[in-house]
Amino acid sequence: MRRISILALCLLALSAGRPGQGQDAPPREVTVLVAGASRAYCRPLLATLERIRKLPGIESASGIEAEADGLSVRITTKLDDAGIARVFGGKLAASGRDRVQLTVGDEARAMRSEARRVVTRIAAAIQAQPKPNWRGRDGEALFGQSTDIKEQLRKLGLDAALLEGMHYKPADYHIEENWYGSGGNYRIWAGREWQGVPVFSEDYWWGGNDEEGGEVMEFDPASKFVGAMVFRNPWSSGLYWADYEGAVLNSHLGERARKGWDGTPLIHVGRNWILDLMGALAAALARDPKRARNDLPQGRGWSIMSLLEDAGGMRRWGEPGFNFQALLLEWRQEDGGDLVARIRTYHPGHAMYLDAELDVSATARAYRDGPDGKNVTDKEPRTIDVKDSIRWLFAPEETLDVFTERRKEAVARMDEIRGKLSKALAEHDIGLLTGRLDDAELRKRLGLEFAGTELLGPAQYLIRGQLFGDVEIACGEPKVGGTRWVLCEPKSGNVIRSYQ
Repeated sequence: MRRISILALCLLALSAGRPGQGQDAPPREVTVLVAGASRAYCRPLLATLERIRKLPGIESASGIEAEADGLSVRITTKLDDAGIARVFGGKLAASGRDRVQLTVGDEARAMRSEARRVVTRIAAAIQAQPKPNWRGRDGEALFGQSTDIKEQLRKLGLDAALLEGMHYKPADYHIEENWYGSGGNYRIWAGREWQGVPVFSEDYWWGGNDEEGGEVMEFDPASKFVGAMVFRNPWSSGLYWADYEGAVLNSHLGERARKGWDGTPLIHVGRNWILDLMGALAAALARDPKRARNDLPQGRGWSIMSLLEDAGGMRRWGEPGFNFQALLLEWRQEDGGDLVARIRTYHPGHAMYLDAELDVSATARAYRDGPDGKNVTDKEPRTIDVKDSIRWLFAPEETLDVFTERRKEAVARMDEIRGKLSKALAEHDIGLLTGRLDDAELRKRLGLEFAGTELLGPAQYLIRGQLFGDVEIACGEPKVGGTRWVLCEPKSGNVIRSYQ
């Protein structure tokens, strides 16, 4: 018989005392942080806690917080960290002392979820601070010249340990205070630098917010950036997400289908404004064909309007859903020398997003040449009709009926996906049945077909693995009318919760 050393026996004894469900281990209290979770688990959290209490090895569970796509609970259990991850159905990301971090679904999104929880806590603490009254009194800057994040958190009554995570550390977090005496705004973000989409307060109709001027930031799926802005003044307050993912999470179904005070669809207000602006730009170049790119209006808000106030109807003090600062005008010069203007509203994660471009030089030439090659009599036009020349990169819907049709299509398609998913599990592991449906191989495994005539294409649908073996099927985004999702049990297809 082979001899077994005393050290080996000790190691065997230790490992036997720490199984996934250590029956002889004393119960312990553990805080479980879940990142990337479906919002179905957050609201209501009580229902999620009931499910957790029924998991094998869990003796008790209580909620701590749930926000956006993250939640934290306190459990009593004999399970080790790996055992907790197994019964929850998440991936063990990190652990230490009495804390376990789990991720579900897409890893990049789960990573950002960690920072989103911290940004939300900081934003709530800022919002809880006294605000100036309508005369601009009784309010003062919170941080002054201080930029040290730990010192800023102490002033807010928050523990700096909040900043210690798996993917993000204190050096990754920033609070930037822009205080102008009677109010201010705060950029709160995680990442190397601010990469936020433009953030505007809808209560501030006059625009001219230089703080948020500049380009429209495009969504980078691999970025660590998570950010939000909080306004602190007598008129507006709230959390405005500055990253695309947050903007989508914060969207409201049907907002793009809103109507103005007179019953006009707000998206048509934005369309008409863009048409008017493009018409005025074409007229400016028709009056003076030698104008260079740098001599034409560009940028955001007042940078556009201040040079177009002589054009009819251009001086507007804001419209419902749109205002000066929501518009961004950019130029590019084609190889042949033509100047092309591009106007966007807000950003791609916003419900009122529009994107259009016009070859202004060609439009101005066509106007000067006139019909049948004859010169026009009006040599000094104030505007030119461009509705047939403009190219919509992301167009306004012609009628609001399309939103109803999109909703019906999405509901039917999501029901179909649930059924296909249940059948596909007989041949494929659930891990091969998750992802975005613009993946042709995924559609093949599910047996799903798209004809190409749908109002919502395959890229609008996403299947994500979730806690407890659940699956979330999501569809849409703000700029197509809103997001919808359903949390279901994949084998049976039974719906646990839905947001339609």
